Amino acid sequence: MSKPTREFYEEQNTILDGFAEVDAILANTTLLAATGELAPALPVLSDDAADKRDAAAARVKLYVNVNFLLNIVLLAAKILVVITSSSMSMVASMVDSAMDLLATGIIFWTGRVIEHRDWQSAYQYPTGKRRMEPLGVIIFAVAMIASFIQVFIESFKKLLEHNLEPAMIPLNGKVTMLVTIAAKSLCWFWGRGSTNTSVQALAQDAEVSELGSRCWCGKRRGLTKSPRGAQNDVVFNVFSLLFPLVGEWLHWRYLDPLGGCILSLYIIYEWVGTLLENGQKLAGKRASPAEHQRVAYLLTRFSPLVQCIQHLSVYHSGDTFVVECDVVLPSATTLTQGHNLGESIQYAIEQLEGVERAYVHVDVTVNPLSGHLDR
Repeated sequence: MSKPTREFYEEQNTILDGFAEVDAILANTTLLAATGELAPALPVLSDDAADKRDAAAARVKLYVNVNFLLNIVLLAAKILVVITSSSMSMVASMVDSAMDLLATGIIFWTGRVIEHRDWQSAYQYPTGKRRMEPLGVIIFAVAMIASFIQVFIESFKKLLEHNLEPAMIPLNGKVTMLVTIAAKSLCWFWGRGSTNTSVQALAQDAEVSELGSRCWCGKRRGLTKSPRGAQNDVVFNVFSLLFPLVGEWLHWRYLDPLGGCILSLYIIYEWVGTLLENGQKLAGKRASPAEHQRVAYLLTRFSPLVQCIQHLSVYHSGDTFVVECDVVLPSATTLTQGHNLGESIQYAIEQLEGVERAYVHVDVTVNPLSGHLDR
C-alpha cells in the first residue's frame, strides 16, 4: 500500500473513531425527562472509560519519574566523560542530557501544579491549568535552543584553531554513550504511543528513526505527527559517539568540532519546530477538519430538534480544544426547552476527548449574526 493511500485510510479511521466516541457518549445521555419536557442531561463516563483514564494517568506519572531518575544517572556519567575527554561532540551530548533533566523537572513541576486543586486555585484559574503543560514545553524549548546556540559557538571556535588537539574518548566514555543509546531507545518505545504532551516531549527527546525526523504534534484528536521534530536523544547520541571516533580513526582532528556544530544545528532546528507548534496551540490555532467533523456529527445527532448548524469553530487552547457553535432550533421552541437542549449539547461536547470547554448558542432563525464580533 502506498504512503498516500495509507495516510488516507488512517485519516478515515480517525474520523470513524470520533463518530464512535460520539455514539458512546450519547448512548448514556437522556434527552427527555419523565414529564416529556427536555431536561439538561450530563453524560456519565462508563466504568471502563474511567478505569482507562486513571490507568493512563498512572502510566504518565511513572514514565516521567523513570525519565527523571534515568537522566540524573546519565548526566553524572557524561560529566565524568567530558572531564576526561576534549571532544566537543561529547560536550554537546552532556548539554543534551542536562537539558533532558531540566525538561523532566519542568514537566514534573507543571504536573504537580496542574494536579493541585483547592478553592484558591479554582478562583485564580477558573478554566483549569492544563495550558501550563504546553507552556512548560515552550520554556524548555527556549532553554534548549539557547544552550545549543552556545555549544555551536564553542564548536565553531574550535574549528578556527590552528593547533587543535585531536579528540580522544576513553573506554568509559564509549560505554556510557552505548548505555545512553540503549536506555533512550527503550524510553522512546515506551512513550511513543502516548497522546500526553509531557510524555510526547520526553519521547520526542528520545525518539529514533531516520535523521529526517518528525515532531510530535500528537496523534488522535488533532494530535498527529508532522514532518518536523524529534529523534533527538538516540540519533543525537549515536552521532555524538561517531564523530569523534571516526575523526580518531581517520586522523582528522576537525571532524569532532564539525560534529559539534552539526549536532547543535540539528537540535536547534528540531526544537524551533516544537516551539512554534506549541506556540500556535497556545495562540488558539484552528483544529483539524477531523475535529470539526466529530463535533458536527454530534450536533446532527440532536436532529430534528437541531434544524441546522449556523456556526461551528473548534480551536486549540494549548493541547485541548475549545468549541463554539450556533445551532438553529424550531421557532416554536420554548425558552426552557432551548436552554435545556443547549445545556445538554454543551455537556455532550465537553465529554469528547480533548475538549476543554464548549459554548453553545441557540437561535430560532438563520441570521448573519453568528459567532463573535470582529474587533
